[in-house]
Amino acid sequence: MHNFKYLILATIFLLFNGVNSYADDATFFSCPKSPNCVSTEVDAKDNIHYIAPFNTIDSSEATWNMIRETVLKLPRTKIVEEKNFYFKAEVTSLVLRFVDDLEVYFCPETKTLSVRSASRVGYSDFGVNRERVEDFRKSLNDQNILSSKPG
Repeated sequence: MHNFKYLILATIFLLFNGVNSYADDATFFSCPKSPNCVSTEVDAKDNIHYIAPFNTIDSSEATWNMIRETVLKLPRTKIVEEKNFYFKAEVTSLVLRFVDDLEVYFCPETKTLSVRSASRVGYSDFGVNRERVEDFRKSLNDQNILSSKPG
């Protein structure tokens, strides 16, 4: 009976807190109120969390593979979940070993790359997530993967 109580509590927790299933519907959850998250999927008026969308030149699987390989070249980054033009990566900080989440979803139909980078703990990230996403953007630009057209 004791284990059953824990099963019920775990089920309630998952129902009310959700499961990260961004790839299932190609949307990302909003960033928390804390300034330790950036996303292309939040309102552009949210100058704390908003980051400009990425537009690719083409919609090929080769482009997706290049995007994936570019993320894997980011320091201390590993992909932990992947399906249908989506992946979730974990990025570990050098000194304190904090883990941040980096999520990328590619929509070939619109040639759009949605990106979300967020700290798991703390309040401020001192701009680390924004810098990570902009470094990612620069790497993709340097490889001529992104279009110059505005989002």
